[in-house]
Order: sequence, then C-alpha cells, then structure tokens
Amino acid sequence: MLSPLDIESKKFIKSAVGGYNRADVDKFMELVLADYEKLYRENIALKDKTNTLSDAVDHYKSMEDTMQSTLLVAQSASEEVRNNAAEKARLIVEEANGKAADIIKNANAEMEKSAQKNEQLKRDYILFKSRVIAEFETYLKTIKSNLPNEADNNENTN
Repeated sequence: MLSPLDIESKKFIKSAVGGYNRADVDKFMELVLADYEKLYRENIALKDKTNTLSDAVDHYKSMEDTMQSTLLVAQSASEEVRNNAAEKARLIVEEANGKAADIIKNANAEMEKSAQKNEQLKRDYILFKSRVIAEFETYLKTIKSNLPNEADNNENTN
C-alpha cells in the first residue's frame, strides 16, 4: 500500500510531445494526497481500534474461561460439601439408631430382671405364707394338744 509520502514524492517524467499540464497534475496530486492521507490515517486508527477491541475480546474470553473454571470448582466444591453433609447425616443417624438399639436392649434387660425379681418375690411370698401357715397350724395343734379334753372336763364336772 502506498503511503502519503510515496504519493507526495512521486515525480512524473515529462514527455516532449503532448505532455500533461504540470499545474493540473500538481493540483490533482495535492487533492489525491489529501484524500489519501485522510484515508491512510483512518485506516491506521481503525487498525489500532481493531487491535484494542481484539485485546479486549481476548481479555474478556480469558475472564470467561476463568469464570467458567471458577464455576466448575464451585460446583465441585458444592457437590463435595453436599456429599460430605449427607455422609455425616447418615453416620449421625446410624449412630443414633445404634444408641437407640442399645437403650432398648438395656431397657428390655432391666425389664426382664424386674420380671424375674417380681417372680422371685412372688415365690418368696408364697413360701413365706406357707411357712407361716404351717407354723401357725403347728402352734394351733400344740395349743389344742395342751388344752384339757372337753370330754375330760365334762366328766370332772358331773
């Protein structure tokens, strides 16, 4: 691409016959040079703007990539936290169920001991009652045997 300096420094060779009017060519060259210089500057400005926008796009793409990887890390961390919480909850429930089973087992054992003790007390009561009755009957027999006989009493009084 020609630069404005290339156009400005361009020299035409004069021809001997039927050459161009130098003043017209110079005037035209000045117009072409002005327009070309304007277009050349606009082109440079647009290239700079394109480079700036391209850099900005690259920057935003980099930010997007960073955000996407950050989002993936956050999702992964969130899932890990959720899984850890679920596992911890499962372990807590499992431990609570184990403790509940132990409490029920101990309560049943205590209830069984209480039932056995109650049965032993009933047996002891029945045995005690039988002994008391037996002793009472023994004492009653002893007392009756030591009492004078009614028949003897009636004979003595007649």
